[in-house]
Amino acid sequence: MNHTWRLSDHVRLRTFRARMVVAIVAAIAAVVVIQIVITLILDTRSVARVERTLHAQAAALAHEIDAGGPNDVAATANHAAQILGATRVTVRQDGLVVWWSLPDGVSYATASATSGAYQVDLESVDPIGTNDQWIIFVAILGGLIVSAVIVWSISGAFARRLRVALRELSRTADRIALGQLEARAYVTDDEIGTVARVLNRMAARLQREDVRQREFLADVAHELRTPITAIEGFAHALHDGTARTPEARAESAEIISQEAARLREFVRDLQELTWLDLDPPLTRVTVHLGDLAREEVTSQSISANAKGVRLIPPTNDVVVTSDPGHVRTIVANLLSNAINATLEGGQVALIVGKGAGPDGTTTFVAVTDTGVGIEPAHIPLLFERLFRVETARARRDGKGSGLGLSIVQRLVGMLDGRITISSDVGVGSTFTLWLADIDRASAVPARPIQD
Repeated sequence: MNHTWRLSDHVRLRTFRARMVVAIVAAIAAVVVIQIVITLILDTRSVARVERTLHAQAAALAHEIDAGGPNDVAATANHAAQILGATRVTVRQDGLVVWWSLPDGVSYATASATSGAYQVDLESVDPIGTNDQWIIFVAILGGLIVSAVIVWSISGAFARRLRVALRELSRTADRIALGQLEARAYVTDDEIGTVARVLNRMAARLQREDVRQREFLADVAHELRTPITAIEGFAHALHDGTARTPEARAESAEIISQEAARLREFVRDLQELTWLDLDPPLTRVTVHLGDLAREEVTSQSISANAKGVRLIPPTNDVVVTSDPGHVRTIVANLLSNAINATLEGGQVALIVGKGAGPDGTTTFVAVTDTGVGIEPAHIPLLFERLFRVETARARRDGKGSGLGLSIVQRLVGMLDGRITISSDVGVGSTFTLWLADIDRASAVPARPIQD
């Protein structure tokens, strides 16, 4: 695998270098062509302007020589040559050259004018010779080549650095893909560093989720071990005759039945929580919260009476557009937890109404108990899966799967609702479910618990 990576890496490097060479040669050629074209255009325009000027100057000089006569030809032409500078002056009389000046250089613009018997020819001389022009061109081309070499070196160094960074990033991603979630990429102050930071955040999140999953599986195993051990022990007692009396056999059968029911409840909640993690679709109907709460009070009245807890249903009704199945599950779990937390002689009341809730919610269902209360430090942990604090929620009868409040949190998030908790140790607790119409809701995780 590493050999394949290195081979493909070299192929990409050679391809990159070949493309760089082509790009540099094309850039130099383009600069040269552009320079030649611009030079030709500018030279053409410049020659035209110079020739117009030379023609006017030649006409003026021819007229002046013709006016001065033969005796002043040399003086007049010499004076004009000094004024014109880099211009070759030739004076002809009746076709014969009578005066000339020969400044060095190549002429690039000419003009002639005649006055009487005299003809004046002017040639503008380029002070920079052909050889000098080639020297300048070669110097410019050399500068371009030197610049290209510098660009090549810098781009090559950058490409090597980029290749090394991408290779390390790829190796880190491969390690994470293979399950080495502790792997982290080296972060630099560039775009590659930004990708590395994102990869590290993803790896950290995967590592946290992996730890949570392992802890959850360990907790599930622990939760299953206790009832299975009890069932196995009392089943052996029935089988080997240890439970000899009818009372002992009846007690063993009762304990087996209770532990089996506990297992059934735990597996049911675990299945429901797994199903909710798949984001099932929501049902949008009108929900009468008062009627729903009263039905749950009736449903759980037997377990409440068996424990000596009084249930107080709501007397009014409030309507909200939501998913009735999810709302019923939330209320049922909160009511069941309140009953378990309340000692004999206590009471649990359900209240529905309207109010100003968190994040724009206006409809609520409150479950208030006179139970043992919750320590403030335990409130943020209540919705963790399988979290239990015996002093916070008295579970002396062994009821509850430890997943009820996790299910509540997941459902509240799906309904875009909020849940608030207030509690006094030894006095009681109130869990308030705040709902918004599902028309404006979206499937998002539940917000942090508000005290």
